[in-house]
Amino acid sequence: MKMKWKVISFGLSTLIFLGGCTENMNANDENDQQNSGTTFASVQDYTGFEYELDNGEETDKIAEENQEEIDVAVKEFFKKEYNTDVTVNNTIGAENGATVIVQSVNQPIFNTYAVIPINSNEKTIDSTGVWTQEGQVEQAIRSGMYALIYEDELNVLNQYIDELVNDNPVVGIRDEVVETVRGNGFNTNYYYISTSFDAFEGIDELYNENPNRQKDEWAAIFKDEEISPELVDITIHLFMKESNKEPDSKLFEQIVTDIEKMEGLPPASYSIYLHDNRIGEASASGSKENSLERADPEKIIKP
Repeated sequence: MKMKWKVISFGLSTLIFLGGCTENMNANDENDQQNSGTTFASVQDYTGFEYELDNGEETDKIAEENQEEIDVAVKEFFKKEYNTDVTVNNTIGAENGATVIVQSVNQPIFNTYAVIPINSNEKTIDSTGVWTQEGQVEQAIRSGMYALIYEDELNVLNQYIDELVNDNPVVGIRDEVVETVRGNGFNTNYYYISTSFDAFEGIDELYNENPNRQKDEWAAIFKDEEISPELVDITIHLFMKESNKEPDSKLFEQIVTDIEKMEGLPPASYSIYLHDNRIGEASASGSKENSLERADPEKIIKP
């Protein structure tokens, strides 16, 4: 059952950030939280299990007690609706339900999520009522497909970031955060990929027909499609390695310059953020007033 987004009734608006909502909005939200007493953790210590959704304390407990049933229901839902085998990485209580973070088992690899209703009064879950945001899973599939087809080009970015963190006092998020909180598309410890519905025309039918095609098969199918960089966002988030260190403006400018000049990157619009060492425990966001950013409307366009 695919349904339209129910932000108010399920209290899931915060999760949109993790799937690639506009960073300006996220930064403002994080700044408001900071001023109202948000608890922060060192990014090296933060696992993502501290992440919360509004009014989810009671449903979180109910979900934990029924985790096995939730796992079965969500896996069956994705197999039926999207012909996709998934693993369940995390379940987060919310108002009237729980958000279930999953990852595809086979290529293309992507994270996404579903919602399972919970009746707090009866302390029961509705295993037949699982639903997803309209179009959200389809966008996650596109993100994973982009990462698969442009794997070689993304390795240029991966190699650069690996060298960057080895030679400079910056880090990314932990593996656990990628698995348990990032809920939309292809993600790494340092960046996530968001795509437009206009990317990979016809992919919904092709994927549902046979999601287990090999990389070369998918590449052959879309070989004549030129991906416009305006259709793909690659958003890079880095953190200072040491606590009590402000984001290094000189290093940030060097990273921006490096990305601007770098050849061999996949076609996309690139945003870059450098935060201090802290990440919001409940929000999983590093954006704060002192964060440095090169983003909309000045994204780096790589054709």
